[in-house]
Amino acid sequence: MDYISKPFDEAELRARVWAALQASFFLSLLSKKAMIDGVSGLWNRPYFDQRMTAEISLARRSGRPYFVF
Repeated sequence: MDYISKPFDEAELRARVWAALQASFFLSLLSKKAMIDGVSGLWNRPYFDQRMTAEISLARRSGRPYFVF
């Protein structure tokens, strides 16, 4: 996420690593929040599509049947 040239200051390195970790955390949180409808609080269509693809792939690999009810 960032570039630091040598020699580097330890405090600057810590600050940049912390900023990168925070950015990664908030990006993953935003990605999860994007899969939930804001009004109803239920999973939305993109989540269903992603989950269905994963479940079909798992069923094919394991040789087990899959169904939707």
